[in-house]
Amino acid sequence: MKNELNLTDEQIARITPIIQDELNQMQAFREQGISPDTAGNKMEELRQNTELKLAQYLTQDQLRQWMSKQQPPKQGMGDGMKPQKGDENSDFDLRDQSEGTVN
Repeated sequence: MKNELNLTDEQIARITPIIQDELNQMQAFREQGISPDTAGNKMEELRQNTELKLAQYLTQDQLRQWMSKQQPPKQGMGDGMKPQKGDENSDFDLRDQSEGTVN
């Protein structure tokens, strides 16, 4: 994602904790076993809050690109909220793909 969004090292340092917090909260929602309707509302609120936080550090174009890469909310979240094996952080990979390191 670093190269796709043309992120600076400073941007990466600023947004990584924001994204990690969102992932942690999403996992907590999954583990709580809340109703699909409630989960959908909470996830949408979480997405909006994350976007507001990211907007402080990303350009409009970068934010637009990031948002376009996010999966839309699923209808009837139920079991759809459980992460697929290997998919937990796939959209949030900030590694430089050419170097294989996290920046």
